[in-house]
Amino acid sequence: MPINRLHMAATAAVATTVLFGYLSWLALNGAFENPEPTLFQRLETLWACLYWSVPACIVGILAPRQAIRTAASAKFFAALIAVAWAYPSFTPKGALPEQPMTLFWMALETVAGIPCAVLLAWLVAAPSTKPGLRKTALALMILPIAACMAWTPSPNAAHMALLAQWSPERAAAQAAKDIQTGSIKIYLHGSFTAHEVGVERSQASLIAGLPREDAGVGCVIPYMDVFEAQKDYATRYNKAIVAYLSGKK
Repeated sequence: MPINRLHMAATAAVATTVLFGYLSWLALNGAFENPEPTLFQRLETLWACLYWSVPACIVGILAPRQAIRTAASAKFFAALIAVAWAYPSFTPKGALPEQPMTLFWMALETVAGIPCAVLLAWLVAAPSTKPGLRKTALALMILPIAACMAWTPSPNAAHMALLAQWSPERAAAQAAKDIQTGSIKIYLHGSFTAHEVGVERSQASLIAGLPREDAGVGCVIPYMDVFEAQKDYATRYNKAIVAYLSGKK
């Protein structure tokens, strides 16, 4: 195989991974907790699919004999570029403190992304004489994704109890009670990067010594309405505590 074809495959794979990865991230960021996402944001699943499929197809077609090595290298360098490009948008504006998410995402891409990219490129490059092996590998990848996309939790007693527990209307009263009893705290909220919602960077010194508690932390979100209620509750509570501490100074 001419060397220029290998270089072409690697360059195109890196470019398309960066492009569709960044488009996917922009769409995901814009649509997250947005009641009226744009068409571009609603197509986040499409950008994500192109992010995984297009580079692998390019490598599998242009460099079938070097598919595994080329796919792994292209994925690693493209992920490095894409993550560095998107950072610091991983950390929400006003977050305290700014968190080093670049290393986290690079580790995730290394552990999960590179093997998937290699497998996809191999599936494209695999000879047609092995249709059974190709179908098995495709099924192993598609079935878990389809199951995750099809699963949606239904409302139940636990769901309703969580909504009642995190009712935003209770935040001010709870803050006043905690101030009275001397048990004030600050709530953290967020998916990829948890932070002190409702607190400005200039107010960081006021809350530096306060304990932190979870008000919806983590990227696994069983109930989006509960997650949004937690954010509203935490924002109102934190603002009430900051206002109290500002008055004491």
